[in-house]
Amino acid sequence: HSRFRAQRRVQFDEQGYPIAAPRLLIEPSEIIMQMGVRLHREDPRALRAIIDEHKQHRKRTQPPQQSAGSVFKNPEGDYAARLIEAVGVKGKVSGGAQISERHANFIVNVGGASAADIAALIREAHNRVSERFGVNLELEVELRGEWRVSVS
Repeated sequence: HSRFRAQRRVQFDEQGYPIAAPRLLIEPSEIIMQMGVRLHREDPRALRAIIDEHKQHRKRTQPPQQSAGSVFKNPEGDYAARLIEAVGVKGKVSGGAQISERHANFIVNVGGASAADIAALIREAHNRVSERFGVNLELEVELRGEWRVSVS
């Protein structure tokens, strides 16, 4: 399905992040035909400092191993990582995959992880959070390929 949308505007907060969630900015079937951007001058050293600050924050809060980024969307008023950690699966390993010890909403490849290893951890985290808190965590990642087993 495809919808034609015109004149859609995206606003950014003080830190430069889009106010709408990134997945809402462009839908998979959309094509950007024209785009306007307003820029303003900044001191290059100040911009470099902001970039470096963002990089350092990521290094402190996100795992260094290979991952697909955040696995689950944050539920309204809470954080997926907090819920996953609260149910005791932070650090859990399945084959070559692990729920990151640095950030529980990341699944990292600790060596030879398969899609089945990752899916097992996704299912376990999802089911445990659902059972304990009644929260249905939605996937942030997009599963590709053929999946015979549902995530829930």
